[in-house]
Amino acid sequence: MTIEKIEAQTKAFAAQRTAVITEAAQMQIELDAVHKRFAPNVRKQVEQLIALQADLTASLEASPELFPAGNQSRVFDGIKVGYQSGKASVAGVDATVTVVKLELLRDEAKKQANRERLERIAGALTYQPKLIDAGLRKLTPEEQAEIGIHIAPGAQSVLIKPAQEEAYKAVESTIKAVMAATQDL
Repeated sequence: MTIEKIEAQTKAFAAQRTAVITEAAQMQIELDAVHKRFAPNVRKQVEQLIALQADLTASLEASPELFPAGNQSRVFDGIKVGYQSGKASVAGVDATVTVVKLELLRDEAKKQANRERLERIAGALTYQPKLIDAGLRKLTPEEQAEIGIHIAPGAQSVLIKPAQEEAYKAVESTIKAVMAATQDL
């Protein structure tokens, strides 16, 4: 391998990158034109939809007797309307205080050998130890060896990045957006 070969490959890469940017820019221009053509009508349609939804909501709220228990909803023209029961939620929870109180209850249940109560409390608490890399790096080499870990130095990797940082970020963002938008094509 020679520096001349790497220079030639870099030139080919830069040319292809420019071609991608040019094509993506042209596509964006056309997408913007389509958006500009359809956006006003879509916005008007959405505003009408929101108004109709508000009217429907008001009608439903004014007529709960039309949806008695056991028949709280109906489907009209593919749209389900009516009432639904909300999911019960836990209220008044201060996580720190609640955990401490549950731990006290658990200790009491252990003393009483109350297995059922222990199981209920265990269902309300979860302990998920999580390793924190920054904390592991702060351990002494002896502590790291004691728990069977070591800190591996970072490996070098290949760098291919235009020198203009801001332009690079913009181009990479455009390429990602284009790839995501065209993945179905």
